[in-house]
Amino acid sequence: MSGADDSAGYELDPEPVALAPEPVEIQGASCKQCSYDLSGLVETGVCPECGLAIERSLTEDFLEFSAPAYLKSLHTGVVLILTAIIMKTAIVLSILGLGFLSSSNTTGIEWVFTGLRFFEFGVSLLLAGGWWMFSALDPAFVGRLDGSTYRKAVRITTLLGAGVSVVLFPLQVLSNYAMSLGLMSTVAILGLLSFVFWVVGFFAAMYYLRWLSPRFPNRWVYKRAKLLMWLGPILFTVGWLCVGLGPLVAVILYWNMLNWVRLDLKSIREGHSIMLRDRYFAR
Repeated sequence: MSGADDSAGYELDPEPVALAPEPVEIQGASCKQCSYDLSGLVETGVCPECGLAIERSLTEDFLEFSAPAYLKSLHTGVVLILTAIIMKTAIVLSILGLGFLSSSNTTGIEWVFTGLRFFEFGVSLLLAGGWWMFSALDPAFVGRLDGSTYRKAVRITTLLGAGVSVVLFPLQVLSNYAMSLGLMSTVAILGLLSFVFWVVGFFAAMYYLRWLSPRFPNRWVYKRAKLLMWLGPILFTVGWLCVGLGPLVAVILYWNMLNWVRLDLKSIREGHSIMLRDRYFAR
């Protein structure tokens, strides 16, 4: 009995608490995005220069290590986007030119506008398909920061924009032959909605490219995407009002950036082909 009383007077030792490991300082590593020297920093932080998570600079997530099917999706997607941009620019310039000419002569001009609208609709679907392929998920990506938010934002705005185009196209064609207040109001509302989706999609695409850029050999992709985040809206607004060529300059800068991506992807895919060929003949 006394033994039980004696044991009751003792306090049990508390369970040992597992301590979090101390952050390890980095030595001899640089940021994948801006080449900033990360020595002395910890892996849980971010690059002081560009804000990229240091964890991404310590992982081998370059596109050279991705599956051929994923690289093909990215490459095909960016080629479709580049093609659609050229075609879209030509259509817009043609519509502006026809609008100027139609002020003096409207004979048969409706059929030309209809043909351009039909062409523009096809280009919109081509552009949507390109961004859908270019924002595919990489099943081999290692790490927590997989860019899901930006990738999903690109895909959602792409689907919404394509959906509006499907509805807007026949209404635009009809408006060339039958003018009514209700029809014009609907076209205007859908046009505004399409513009909103385009703006949101543009910023989502820039964020997505900034996330994807460290996986490319060309680090200028990140710098150009960062530049267009603020310069693009200025060129499309102030640039249009001042010289009228602002949007065209923005499109050229945008196209040039995506062409860098295409060239990098082409080079990476050719490297994959050479590696597979060497493995085959080595057997």
